Amino acid sequence: MQRSVIDGARGGGRLISGCARNQRVVQSSHLYCRSDCYGCFRIVSSCSVHSEAAVSTKTRKVNNSVKHLGKASRKNKNDFSALIHEAMKGVVNPKREEIGSVKELHVQPDVAAVAKDMNGSDKETDGKRKIADRHAIRAYLYRKVHSPLNIKPEGHIGLTKTDFLENFKQYTLLSSKIQPLQTVKPSGALHVDPPELAHGLEVVLQHKGVVPLVDLKSKQLQFSDFLKKIPSVAETNWAAIPPFRSPSNDTKLHEVVSEYNQKLDPKDRVKYIASTSSMTSALGLVYLVLSNFKDPMQNGFSEELGKIQGFSRYVSQPVGLIMRPRVGTLAIDSEKSPVSQETVLMSLGHSMERMLTMEPDIFNARLLLNTAKNSQKDGAQNYAYDENSADAEPQSYNYTRMGDFFLRAQLDAMDKKTGLIFDLKTRATLKIRYNIENYKQGVSYLINQLKGENHSFEREFYDLIRTAFIKYAYQIKIGRMNGAFVAFHNTDEIFGFEYVPIEEIDTYVFGGEYWGSIAFDRAVQLYNIFMNHAMSLFPNRKPEDSVRIVICPLKASGSLHFFVQLIPANEEDPCSGENLVKILEKLSPRLRPLTSRILDTDLSRIVESIPRTQNADSLGINLTNLKGFSVNTISFVNGNRKSGAFNVEPKDKYDVAYKITPLSSKMPARVFLQVWSQMYDIAEMARPGRTRNK
Repeated sequence: MQRSVIDGARGGGRLISGCARNQRVVQSSHLYCRSDCYGCFRIVSSCSVHSEAAVSTKTRKVNNSVKHLGKASRKNKNDFSALIHEAMKGVVNPKREEIGSVKELHVQPDVAAVAKDMNGSDKETDGKRKIADRHAIRAYLYRKVHSPLNIKPEGHIGLTKTDFLENFKQYTLLSSKIQPLQTVKPSGALHVDPPELAHGLEVVLQHKGVVPLVDLKSKQLQFSDFLKKIPSVAETNWAAIPPFRSPSNDTKLHEVVSEYNQKLDPKDRVKYIASTSSMTSALGLVYLVLSNFKDPMQNGFSEELGKIQGFSRYVSQPVGLIMRPRVGTLAIDSEKSPVSQETVLMSLGHSMERMLTMEPDIFNARLLLNTAKNSQKDGAQNYAYDENSADAEPQSYNYTRMGDFFLRAQLDAMDKKTGLIFDLKTRATLKIRYNIENYKQGVSYLINQLKGENHSFEREFYDLIRTAFIKYAYQIKIGRMNGAFVAFHNTDEIFGFEYVPIEEIDTYVFGGEYWGSIAFDRAVQLYNIFMNHAMSLFPNRKPEDSVRIVICPLKASGSLHFFVQLIPANEEDPCSGENLVKILEKLSPRLRPLTSRILDTDLSRIVESIPRTQNADSLGINLTNLKGFSVNTISFVNGNRKSGAFNVEPKDKYDVAYKITPLSSKMPARVFLQVWSQMYDIAEMARPGRTRNK
């Protein structure tokens, strides 16, 4: 008998020959039992656990059979009946369908194909049509996004908002008015849609859960085998990929901003230009302070993953920004590391995005070097990107104003049928991420199971929550997108795909979609205030001078420290990454030459060798133009102060107050080395088997 067998999560729904919960074997897989265990319903012949009557789902008995299900399951039985009839008509329901923890999409099946799938027979239903030789796309759901929030008990409720502000007048109450995102459309510019997914990958958007490239049960390829093998770094033609332009180097962005500001009164013009990449990390730090360093939601997964709690330490790593004068504004660029160059993951991410959106012949012609294509043409030239050429890869952007910020967001992909616009994300396995410099050693690590601590899609998604989802959330919101399309890989092959809507990302990061929206709005408003305060520290700054801002979170005190450095034009930058490397080499000769990241244990030994009372200027650094301030926030929900983790629902009234306090002009040498080394990404966490490259 032909059967479809699909594993789900934690006893989740299966199309099987026995009860999905107790695994007992029965004689037929074509009977439908409505059993509400773990919120799923299964297709079984009977369920001894629930003692519910089984009902035939054969086509001729659908309407009569569902009557046995009872009133409690009437809505679901109607949905199921409709699904059967739609399939028999050869019609695909475009909605994301879920049967327990399993979702299937039959792409335009004919009657015979459905009959075979339903009855386990190759018999033709009309005597004319041949059996369709295609299987259903299978998706696997391995988590419970609807689970209760995994947050600590709410903190002590002390003074009310009124009493607190009465007694602590140094705090300023932030306006509770929502600051809308203003869409900016450049005049005269042609709108360019982002590319669509290729290879039939758009079906992933209709599923909840991961869609493996090779089905976990049948071992059949679910998409083109073109996606199986990822071209190596050596095979890829990097000249074919449009270069990334930082906000300070994007002349087209400058033209758009200049045109926009000229239409406004001087007092209403934007002050800062930024991209999503130079904005999201800083906003993430503001959110940490705003939420009292609340952990993300991490339940609904396998028990063995529960020992890894909270955001990754990289989420709370100091952030460095360089603000350069451009077209009457300040362009905000992310600070670059003097030792950490672009990793293989960043490089492959660019090529894999095109792998997902280009047809194979176009991808191979442009993105593969002629040597990799075994080109027989003498003197054949590799394709090179030229933005002025007629066949140049189009670049799609959304421009948005938020307060004093003018933001550029690149749009990776869209689905024209649904109107969804989304980010493309490529996620390497944990074995690769933990040892990027020796990534080839991790190529043997495969994702070959749904759940578990290792080698599973569940583990990779769990790590996404801890390390990247807060960044994804802000990128998607700034770009006015709908979600993220994630491809899981090990730099050599792709294992599967998953579309995660912004609503789900908000649930994991913030605890709910509503609080995610409110927290984003308040974080942007506070960040705007803090940046304006930072610029006010140097009232005599010349128009051509730049400014460096380093933002460092302190969980123990629940505060953010801002270090603001004026960098006069045509003068040496005493706090540059290159100067920091020289200082570290001088303090620890064994690290010479320092050309790659060091372990944080090595950095700790260097820092601890310096007396606590020693100031940073003793290191030979001129800190005359460096100033700082700390920021504290207090949150109120329905007038009550929250000093611990909390959530905000639509029925709640949320307020936040902030306080800005100057820091001492004398910076300890230990603080400077620790903060600047982390900001420049010079140190990395020690892991088993990891040693500094010689």
